[in-house]
Amino acid sequence: MEKLNLKNSERLSFEFLNKYNANGLFNMFKDDPSAYVSEDFKDLNKAINYAKRPAQYGKYFGYDILINNLKIAKPIGILHIFDTTTETFNNNHKKCSIGFAICSHQRGKYYMLETLKAAIPDLLQTFDQILCYTNHTNLPTIKLLQKIGFEGIREEYVNDKQYCYFEFRKGKY
Repeated sequence: MEKLNLKNSERLSFEFLNKYNANGLFNMFKDDPSAYVSEDFKDLNKAINYAKRPAQYGKYFGYDILINNLKIAKPIGILHIFDTTTETFNNNHKKCSIGFAICSHQRGKYYMLETLKAAIPDLLQTFDQILCYTNHTNLPTIKLLQKIGFEGIREEYVNDKQYCYFEFRKGKY
């Protein structure tokens, strides 16, 4: 699995999360009141341990990209790419999952829309399907996913009333 090669935009740059920039992850979210932001990002030691974890676990790969605001020269968000698999049986290797968060004082400025517009074409060079899920009460994320072209799905194995599941398929972008 190749890592994304996201191009900087006019407002944003992107870098892979690692143990050297994990403080930026913590600083973004340490005081964030959102229930949708991982508690691991709100504690310095947990954020550093999160950044140190291996990119490969079993047959699965995943990695995180810090989203940097060029104007203030600081990270403002994170894009998770996970459940990318090396399994090739029945084309199971053709999908990945994403998750994301923007720090509270930068929300509503379309940074994640800009990030996803940069990431989706790169992801679709490797994958046919991009999956994302969110809590059914997270209306800003649901609206964002729908705006960028994700469609709601319900698969047989999903018997979950707490989350909404979305997919983006190759050929839609």
